[in-house]
Amino acid sequence: MSKIQESFCRLLESKKRIIGTDKNTVQRWKRGASSPTIETMERICAKNDLQPPFFHDGTIEQLIDFNAVALGK
Repeated sequence: MSKIQESFCRLLESKKRIIGTDKNTVQRWKRGASSPTIETMERICAKNDLQPPFFHDGTIEQLIDFNAVALGK
């Protein structure tokens, strides 16, 4: 299981109520039995007011854009 998936599962488990999926699905992701798509992760983060994981494509522009959003600029 990827570190991003592991972090994502921990983040969801810290919530009392998860919107957009259920705890059984999160447990499957945590065990590595299945994996969410990037789109699913983004959708669940948006519905739960969570910062989505950062996927770096290797361009400096994406890194600058991400930092601007993360710092609220």
